[in-house]
Amino acid sequence: MASSRTQAKIRKWKDQASKALRKGRAGDALEAYRALEKLEPAEGLWPQRAADVHRREGDAPAAIEALERAADRWADGGFLLKAIATCKMVLELDPAHTRIQEQLTELYASRGHSPSSAEDAEQGGGSGLERGRPLEEIVLTEVVPTEDASDLRPSEESGAFAEVPLDWDHSGWLAGEDGELPPELDVGPIESVAPEDGSAAASVPVDARAAARQTLPQVPLFSALRAPALRQLIDGVQLVTLREGEALFEEGDLGDALYVVTEGAVVPVARAENGQEKRLAVLDEGAFFGETAILANQPRNARIEALVESKLLAIDRGVMSDLLDGDRELLGRMLGFFRDRLIDRLVRTSRFFSPLPAGSRRQLARSFRFLEVEAGSELIQQGATAPALYVVLAGDVEVTMRNEQGAETALAQLRAGHVFGEMSILSGDAAVASCITRRKCWLLALGRKAVVTLMAQHGPVHEAAMALATERERENARNLRSDEARPAYDADLDLI
Repeated sequence: MASSRTQAKIRKWKDQASKALRKGRAGDALEAYRALEKLEPAEGLWPQRAADVHRREGDAPAAIEALERAADRWADGGFLLKAIATCKMVLELDPAHTRIQEQLTELYASRGHSPSSAEDAEQGGGSGLERGRPLEEIVLTEVVPTEDASDLRPSEESGAFAEVPLDWDHSGWLAGEDGELPPELDVGPIESVAPEDGSAAASVPVDARAAARQTLPQVPLFSALRAPALRQLIDGVQLVTLREGEALFEEGDLGDALYVVTEGAVVPVARAENGQEKRLAVLDEGAFFGETAILANQPRNARIEALVESKLLAIDRGVMSDLLDGDRELLGRMLGFFRDRLIDRLVRTSRFFSPLPAGSRRQLARSFRFLEVEAGSELIQQGATAPALYVVLAGDVEVTMRNEQGAETALAQLRAGHVFGEMSILSGDAAVASCITRRKCWLLALGRKAVVTLMAQHGPVHEAAMALATERERENARNLRSDEARPAYDADLDLI
């Protein structure tokens, strides 16, 4: 840790840089940033700030040189996202510049993530996915090894159920500390920090770098990529800069990319049923969001707004398609990532699972199975006990009820993030409605026995479950009185 004398010098030069920028004195600002670089030689922020000044002054070569220093320091410090973002800044100034890309690839290879050329050849094969299409269009039974899941079918006529075994080793979003928020939302203490440019203070996390260092190594997209794929990712991602208060996208927009915050902080803003807007948890450096757009064609369910000036990496479906074509194992890792995120949100936010201690939630998460089910398959059969509790990862499920005369009424349409099947399990009675896939679906399933055991072992879980079942019964009654199917049940995991 720097001495108090050094800290005083750092504060002095930071103040001088801020004053110089406010008064438009570029030379004085650059002098301050050079002094700060000497005081903190491992810090990538100061050469990056100097690059911003050079760029505003129209000196592209000097800006590139400063950005190269920043990239070196971010990479040496383990901040891979910041290094990639800095690389993209260089490419904006000089599209032919490749030194940083090669350096990052070599750095990653030196850490044991680069296979031999023979191993690279074995990983080829492709996913069969048309470039730019959502992942849900991949037929997993044709691409990755699957297992029979007939034990979850209500009857022999229910359709084809295949289980996709996914590796739990990375435990991406379930391996953190026993906190109440997932790593991407646990942003630490919030303080009022005055920006160096003299603008109004904003509430931002003070330990974002530590959060990024802790989170990024656990994300499959970055922790498991081989060197050639990393280079491909660097070439393909887009750098997005948002001003304070600027929206990245609006609620209802169709999405085709996921985003990673590399600098600053953003917040999802959702509109409640009463029309009021509600700000959700802050997403700061290292946070992923919008991954559902990679999986499926569906509208965003929240607006993303920048709390402060922010930089993000956009990873679109085209980039993902290219990566999958070069590495067939990557598909399994990506599906594991999406599964972890969805289950983590479910067990942390659902009233059914939230009473569980953190350790029990992680153990429970490992009991969920990943299924691919063909269109027209009956997941739950009216009049029979539900075989599992299901979560929709991709696809569409319709809830229907048949009356005594054989006429069917559609009760709900379920899409990514919705949970169903618990009513029959919780009550121990036969299901009052059928659930049928209207197109091929990817689902997470928790078997009936596991749910029953869970309620028997945890009283608060049983109480929450019964309250939820009562609400579902009322919802079904309201839907039956309506002429149209409701869009979905209330159990929405709010995927952006």
